[in-house]
Amino acid sequence: MNTLLCIQSHYGKPGLTFQLAAERPDAIVIRQPDLRASHFDSACGLITTMHLDQIGFMDFTAELEAFMDRGGRWFFNGHIMRPFLNELQDYIPAARAGLDGLQLSTLNSHSIFDGIDRATLQSRKGVAGFYGRGHNPMPQGATAVTGVGPEQAPLDWVWKRPLGGELFSHAGNDLPGTCEDESDSRRLAANIIAWVMTSGERAA
Repeated sequence: MNTLLCIQSHYGKPGLTFQLAAERPDAIVIRQPDLRASHFDSACGLITTMHLDQIGFMDFTAELEAFMDRGGRWFFNGHIMRPFLNELQDYIPAARAGLDGLQLSTLNSHSIFDGIDRATLQSRKGVAGFYGRGHNPMPQGATAVTGVGPEQAPLDWVWKRPLGGELFSHAGNDLPGTCEDESDSRRLAANIIAWVMTSGERAA
């Protein structure tokens, strides 16, 4: 069976995406201390949270590369601070402070945002910045999806890796938690799961 691997890196209740994933018979929701190399063997989809222990996750770079090589899809929440894949670079905070530096721009469509009015993601409870305050630099060939600040730095991007697999990077809080409306949160969570579990070379 092709499985959905969800790595929970914090204690307490799983987030909404992992709650929905746990309802699927093909999903494995596992706490990071219990993660083993064998969990990657059948995985075709991977979701990690902003709480990922990146130092610990470096122990699985070989398994991660093999997962990507065979066409796996990975949704990454948070700030990249370790080179899990050779092409990845460290997170860069927004160049400007204030509302101007946190302004979001829709740069390209993506199925993860199907059914979402992306303008509503600009603020939560009247406060800007929940969505993200910087970006993970894009590998060569990646496509920017959401920009931040006047420079439209790529806060969200998707990358079809030349050696195989796809990575969606969201350089902020766990994406469904950035919504004001609970129904939007559930839709985003469902869309993330659907995307990582859709294999093949189709366009995003």
